[in-house]
Order: sequence, then C-alpha cells, then structure tokens
Amino acid sequence: MKIRRPRVPLLVRLRKVLLVVAILFIVGLYGLYRFGRSGIQEPSTPPPLTSEVGTEENVATRSEGFDYTQYEEGEPLFRVQGGTNTVDLEGNANLQQVRITLYREDGDYVATSKEGLYRQQESSAELEGEVYLEGPENLQIWSETLRVGSEGSRVESPTPVRFGYGDGITGSARSLRVEVPAEVLILQGDVTFRGRAEDDGQPAVLTADRGFFEASQRLLRAEGGVQLVNGGSKLSTVRLSAYLAEDSDRITFVRAKWKVRGEILLPGSAVSSVAGGAELAPAVPMGYAGGAMAALMAEDGRNLQQVELQGGAGQPALFNSTDPETGHWRRLTANVLTADFEAGVLATVQALGQVYITEADRRGGTLLREARAERANGRFGPAGALAGVLLAGNFTYRDGAITFNGRRADLDFVGGISELSGGPVEVRDPSGDLDAPRVRYNRDGERVQAFGGVRTRLRDTTAGNALPGPMMRRGEGPVWVESDSAIWHRDRELYVFRDGVRAWRGKDLLLADEVRVQRPEDLLSAKGNVKTVWFPPPSSDPSEGGGARRAGDSGVIEVDAGNFTYLGAERKLRYEENVVILRDDLRLACQGADVLLAEVGGLNRLTCGGSASLQDLRQGRTVRGRRLVYDPDAGTIDVVGNPVRVKDRQGSELTGQRVIYQLESGTFEFKGPPKATEERQEP
Repeated sequence: MKIRRPRVPLLVRLRKVLLVVAILFIVGLYGLYRFGRSGIQEPSTPPPLTSEVGTEENVATRSEGFDYTQYEEGEPLFRVQGGTNTVDLEGNANLQQVRITLYREDGDYVATSKEGLYRQQESSAELEGEVYLEGPENLQIWSETLRVGSEGSRVESPTPVRFGYGDGITGSARSLRVEVPAEVLILQGDVTFRGRAEDDGQPAVLTADRGFFEASQRLLRAEGGVQLVNGGSKLSTVRLSAYLAEDSDRITFVRAKWKVRGEILLPGSAVSSVAGGAELAPAVPMGYAGGAMAALMAEDGRNLQQVELQGGAGQPALFNSTDPETGHWRRLTANVLTADFEAGVLATVQALGQVYITEADRRGGTLLREARAERANGRFGPAGALAGVLLAGNFTYRDGAITFNGRRADLDFVGGISELSGGPVEVRDPSGDLDAPRVRYNRDGERVQAFGGVRTRLRDTTAGNALPGPMMRRGEGPVWVESDSAIWHRDRELYVFRDGVRAWRGKDLLLADEVRVQRPEDLLSAKGNVKTVWFPPPSSDPSEGGGARRAGDSGVIEVDAGNFTYLGAERKLRYEENVVILRDDLRLACQGADVLLAEVGGLNRLTCGGSASLQDLRQGRTVRGRRLVYDPDAGTIDVVGNPVRVKDRQGSELTGQRVIYQLESGTFEFKGPPKATEERQEP
C-alpha cells in the first residue's frame, strides 16, 4: 500500500494555534482583569490497539496490525498504527484503533481514535470515535471527529471538542476548524475557556458564540455574547479582540466593541481593626459601560496600563463606583473616558465631551449632587471609588438647591471641599445669587467662600426680607451687595461680607468694612467706617396727627458710625463710635445711638448719648449735652446734661439742665432736670 507522506507542519501548526489561543484567552485576560486560573482534568488513558477486522464489499486489500513509519535522513518523522486496515477500490484506506505519532524535538504528538479513513485521491483523512490528541506541555484535544482535508490545509471537527493546555487551561466548543495556510483557527458554538482557580477557588471563564485566532496578525477575536467572569469581575460585549506581542504570547492590546459593560472587582481600602492593626475593607466592584473599549497592557502582561471607553448608539461611556465609607455611588459619563492604572490599580480618568457626573445615595436612590462639563479629569481612591474630579471648560455643578457655573472646578467628593473659578463663578440659590472670580465650597458645612471682588444678590424669602431690619424694604428688585470677599454659611443662613462692602436697594444704602447678615436670628451688623442711608416710612398715619416733620423734610436719614447693629427681637438699630446722624439740615452727633422702630417699621424714637450734640443748620443753632432723645412724631428733641449749652450763629450761649427743641419752628425751651421716671438709659 502506498502511503502519502503527510504534511509535517499540520499538527505543529494546530498545536501552536491552540497553544496561543489558550494562553491568550486565559493567561492574558487574567492579567487584564486580575482573574485566576483553574485546574483541568487528567486525560483518560488512550484505548489499547486491537486486531479486530471489519468487512466491506468493495475491499481491495485487507491486513492486520498496520504499522508504518516515515523516515527522513535516518530520523523518524511520523508513525501510523492500526489494529486492522482495509483499502477499497478507490484507494481509500480504513483504519481501526488508529494511533498516529508525530516526532518533534520539542516533544512527540500522539493522536488516537477508534477509526480512521484516509482518502488518497483527495489527500484527506478523518479520525472518528473518541478522538484524542496529546502533545508537549500537556496539550490535549478531545473530540468525536477530526478531519484533515485539502492536502492538510484544513483541519476541522464538526462535533463538540474539548481541549486543555499546561497546568490549568481548558476549553470547549461545538465545532473547530483550522485554516492551516492562513494560520486561522475558528471555534464555533458555545465557546468556553477556563483558567485555574487561585486561593478564592474561582476560575476565570470566557464564553462566546465564536472564537477566532489569526496567527499571522497575532490577533485573537471572540464574537457573539462574549462574557468574561471571575468572582465579582465581569465583562460582556459583542466582539472582543486581543493582540499578542511579537516575541511572546503576552497580550499587549485588547479591544471590545458594541454593548460593552461589566464590573471590575477592585481591592478594598485599608481600615483600622479592633486590635489596632490594619486590615482591608471588602473589595468593591466598579462598573463600566460603553459602545467600545480599548485596553493597553503593562509590560508585565498581567496588569492594565490604560483603558479607553467610547460611547456609541445613544449610550455614553461610563464608570460607576461606590464609596465604601458612605455607600454613595458616583457615576462618570462622557463621550470618551480614558483611565490610567498604576500597578494595576485605577488611578485617574480623563473624560471628553458631554461630561456628566452624579452622586446619589445608593440605599434610597436620592440624587445628591451632579456636574456637567466639557472636559474632566477624575481621580480614584484606594478602594476604587471616584474621589474627586477636575472640571474644565464651561461647567455646572449642582449640590441640592445650590448651583455653581464657571470655567474650572476641582471637586473633592471625599473631603467635601470644592475649588471653583471662572469669569466669574456664578452661584445660584433660592435665597440669593453670588458672582466672584474664585469660590471655595465646603459641602459639609454648606459654606461658600468667595474672593477677588464679589457681587451678591439677596432675595426676599418667605421668612422675611432680604436683609433683617427696616432698611432696604422700599425699592424694586433684590438687595445688591458688593465686597472684596464673602462667606456664606447656608446651613445657618449667615452671610459675612468683608472689605469695601456696599449694599443697596433703591435709594437705601449701607457701606462698611464688614457686614454680617443672620437671617434666623433677624440680626444685621456692620463694622468699620459704617454709613447708612435710609428712607424710613412714617411711624404713624399723619392724618391722625403723627409723623410730624418740618417743611421741606425729605425723610432721608444718613448715619456715619464705627459700628452698626440691628436687633430684631428688640426692633432696635444701634450705632456706636463717633456717631453722626444727618436728616436734611439737622445734624446729631454722639458716641452711641439707639433707634427704636415702630410697628410699621418707621422711626419711633432716637436716643443719642455720650457727648451728644444737635445742630440745626437752618437756624444756625447748636445744642450740646450729655444725651438727646429725638421724637419724630412730636417733632421735638429733648436734650439733657449738666449743663446743656445752646449757642446761636452770633456766638451767644445759654445754659441749663434740659432743653426741649422744636424742629418745625426752630425754637427751644429750658426746663428743669427730667424726673427719674423720664430718664432713659444711655445707649
């Protein structure tokens, strides 16, 4: 019988293809997703060769104990053995209990089967019935059928196959085909690869509808329902491609396309134990999704160096992480996300195009805060949660009812401190707005600090006016405040404006070095170079005889002082330190003044004490004493002292213990000292 010399590279190429496929899917992706490996079953012992002879009608020759070895230069190349063999009239050889051995320097390859058919005219062969192939490094293949056709250019198994390699790589598929000249291996139907489990006992499992390996391109692909799972780490996609290094089976690059999503189980963060030592908190999975993903491996071939996620088909790229301390989940989405790893741990991520960040209470699902920007750089904590993000370009950041707009922001989700800047930063809140070149926001204390020239708009609230006190109640629109810096304690409704403070509404005005607004306590205070311009309403209805004023009285009151306070509980304005009060041609001066307010908010009584003086500029008269009391309804000023001095423009001076000065007529009357019940405590 003439035996055609088989093509030597067939089993070699088959072995290399399976070897690379196994290594690529398991070892490489193990490095990418930190997956473990699992063990494989030992192959069953090949069945012994027998001498049972079959019968066929068109048998040309029949023999038993077939054994043929091909030599080259005295060295064996391959050996074919069979218990029985027959050759039909077409030259097709049927072998029973087949055993084929291929001799190579790196180790022998042995294939066994119950039956074998060699078609001489087609230069093809078929092995059927418990086909088993083993080779060096524990390479193993199990199948019911293995066909070699087209002069060895194609090897296929139309029946389910199982394979293994090394100490722990196993896999299976419904069918297998190898295009030998193109060096392409194709696995079809329920393709599965498994790795060896480590200490946790969880093997890596990769499943797909189809698997391809193109040896010339060093490219491995899995298609259709691709799933990669190991413990808490998962990957699903429609297509997965991986590239190998030129000089090894190490993965250098991986790409996934269409409906990419999954979770990576990140190491837990270090926390203190009860015994005082350090232990790791439970590992936390980080979710990701996108239309496509590309991953660059580190030089060790085990850890990730960079991952890029791209959105597509209406789905943005996203990273989703959970803070183990608070239980909040934080999601980062964008058109493109590029993550960088350090020693296999996720460190930073760059986001481009339609960046959207959300933080929510995972237990209740309540949205806590959100941000939008053109670009962003995110950073991650040791537990894998998004710890902070740097927003660039036009951004919007919303935390509850407060909103920030600007050009640049550094948000710290862990520490709760955010630095915002822009031209300017716009802060919007139901109770007021603030614009400034630079803003610092403390989330825990709900404190907003603004610097570099601040413009604030305070609105009236349901609880009261924009500013406590009677000033700035008249006029249209909000109360405006300008200052060099400002601090806004939102949780306490406390506003502090510093350096060059100017507040106004309509014609009312407040100037000072510092102004404090405390809405819940109904307090307003100012310090340093204080000036107020106030148009108080009449304290009572003039038709009933109240609210008397001199002819030509404009109703405006201007006050200069060192300090100013409005005490809402007492309905009192208090001025301190070198107080000067102007009302048209009336000038009052003292060291401290208290203004009592009427029910309707107008001026009820003004008491000025400590070197008090009254100047009637219209009459050219000055009255000096220890204390004066201005009663706007009566139109009088009561001056007491020991003595009270009255001087006119000619220099004439009169003295007494008490003077009642009539504002309308400009006349005055000396009286005796006030009774004890009439004395009022000086401010």
